Amino acid sequence: MEKFHFSSERKFQLWFATVGHSQVLFRSCASTQYDAIDILFKSTDELSVRSTMNGLVVEEVDPNHLPQRLGRPIDWKHHLPVTPDLRAFLLHSEGWTGFVTAGSVFCDKELSLGMTLTRQEKQVREVLVVVADPWDWVTANGSGPFPGKSVALSHDLLLVELNKPISYGDKDNAYVLASPRRSSVSQYEQLINDLGVSSDLIPIPKKSIPTSDPQSMLNSANEFAKAFRQGGLLGSVHIRTPHW
Repeated sequence: MEKFHFSSERKFQLWFATVGHSQVLFRSCASTQYDAIDILFKSTDELSVRSTMNGLVVEEVDPNHLPQRLGRPIDWKHHLPVTPDLRAFLLHSEGWTGFVTAGSVFCDKELSLGMTLTRQEKQVREVLVVVADPWDWVTANGSGPFPGKSVALSHDLLLVELNKPISYGDKDNAYVLASPRRSSVSQYEQLINDLGVSSDLIPIPKKSIPTSDPQSMLNSANEFAKAFRQGGLLGSVHIRTPHW
């Protein structure tokens, strides 16, 4: 297997670390000039990292040679220092060197779920919408899951275009606007771990969302939701196919 190597002069931050699959994510945020870049470690065993790194090189090395390459011993403690599935990665930034030992690593320049997507090729995200309430929706249409794709996303709003419009409230609803029910929960983190996001859901007719750029579509959906007085749904949104 070819050894992983990554190099960038951009700023990276430790975005989150989670118990689920022992994942650790580093992100270089998107700007007007650049796309977001995500580096995700899974089955992470041990790490010595900085919260912010201005410029980053990730170099995969032989786990047996990690202490020598690092220039200092590693306290392996409660696990075997080298296992058949363990991979070792050196992280270099501004004269500093740290490390991560993990089962796998992924780099993706287009997984910017924490911000509104701005290019057509970044919009196609397979998702599933599940409706738990109210009873009249479930009676008429079932609870799903209803497949669709995310077409616009901000920190707390997700606009889903359903693969097949659903009749409800005398309208053929082609979209669903979802917002997380727990504001303290990171929608991005929940989706990337394929855990689903408990959401308030607003069904929206196609004519209410003029096809345009993602930000305009999200703005139109938000305006529709503000004027919406009844017929909201309770449910959840899930990734149809995990990214990693």
